[in-house]
Amino acid sequence: MNSRFLSELKSLAKAGDKFNRARALTDAEIEQLERNANTCSDWSRVKIISEADAFKSSTIQAFPPPNLPLQNPLLENIDHNHFDGDILFSGFQGEIIGPDGRVWHAGVSRCRIKNSILRNCCLQDISRMENMVVEAGAIIMQVGDISCSEPTTFSFGLPLHPGTETGARTIWILDKATLEDFMETASLSLEKQKENESIIDTMITSYKSAYGFVGAGAKIFATPIIHSCYIGAGTIISGAGTLRNSIFLSPFDGGESTADTSFDSSSTISDGAQVESSLIHSNTTVQSSAKVFHSILLPKSSVALGGMVSHSVLGENTSVQKGEITASIVGPSVGFHHQSLLIAALWPEGRGNIGYGANVGSNHTGKKPDQEIRPGEGNFFGLGCSIKFPANFEDAPYSLFATGITTMPQRLRFPFSLINQPAQIISELSPGILEIFPGWTWAENAYSLVRRSYKNQDNFF
Repeated sequence: MNSRFLSELKSLAKAGDKFNRARALTDAEIEQLERNANTCSDWSRVKIISEADAFKSSTIQAFPPPNLPLQNPLLENIDHNHFDGDILFSGFQGEIIGPDGRVWHAGVSRCRIKNSILRNCCLQDISRMENMVVEAGAIIMQVGDISCSEPTTFSFGLPLHPGTETGARTIWILDKATLEDFMETASLSLEKQKENESIIDTMITSYKSAYGFVGAGAKIFATPIIHSCYIGAGTIISGAGTLRNSIFLSPFDGGESTADTSFDSSSTISDGAQVESSLIHSNTTVQSSAKVFHSILLPKSSVALGGMVSHSVLGENTSVQKGEITASIVGPSVGFHHQSLLIAALWPEGRGNIGYGANVGSNHTGKKPDQEIRPGEGNFFGLGCSIKFPANFEDAPYSLFATGITTMPQRLRFPFSLINQPAQIISELSPGILEIFPGWTWAENAYSLVRRSYKNQDNFF
């Protein structure tokens, strides 16, 4: 499997080997740390990286041999901490630039740390850090609990069930998969899905990590709980809510990251946002009390203003605000900016819109949520419409479902249509049958098509 993250996970699973290449603290170094108000349950378990394994990509000097200066300059910026278990330092010196341009001094202050590996980073006011690897240039401040309680893959390989919520379709959280890959996987037979499940289960069992991870240049501020997360290089987390068992990928690809690396496509998780058991690609935003559970956010997507995404995949440039998307694969450039609902949708082509109050989610027959919808590219679901399942509009691209209509279960094959309330009641027909104007958006509302074309082009380029 072509997976950069799997390679990172494999390396992280062996992070504990670094202790074998480290040396114990000297008596002088222990005294130096204690003078700075640091305490430790057992100083013999606190080690320093060996000279041969000092940073290859930073300006930090190699450590002095144990019989040289009594005051190790690389331990000066460690004060008022408590250490427990196996701790590995790589020394702290220099300055780190925060996301707002402010300068922070590398070091560790007022933290309680257990079983962790710390490179040249800035840690301040952490109530509990346990089983973590923190890379050079990271800043972690005012965090309640950042830890990894048991071996984990950070949700890599976790199954999701888009479409019908009875579990008939299965996809897996994988970092290199595209919307097309997810749709292809969701369409496999149950037998083939079980084969995939067996392969993935075997693979992830071999690569579980005992450590959580904070990558080079990542910035974490004022967040109460971060459990079992892989926070990639350059990720910005500021004032988020609870983050659990999730992957935040880095935009950096290739070579070894350094403390001063610039990440122009980093993700931002902020302002009360919650993320659990999800994969968040680079250049995404989850903010303002948004919730993302068991989902995948592809690059340039966003969830904000209390929006909720669960058991779903969001394509590039799709923005979810205020409303709810559940058990869906949603393609690129879908507008979802109001209190609306989208459930059990397989919509890889995207480029459509969900209007205020639209209920695209009648997947429950009174027994099980065993129905789904297949929207077409560019479908526009108007204000307050209600779409009954099952429904298939893939052969009706760029059709508009008018305000307030209620559609019956159906398959529609008229492109560029307007679906509206009937202009007259025909006694021989059910009053639930709507009026369709094939080609209407092309003939009568071409402006909207041109506008959306330019909008999609701007989003991608």
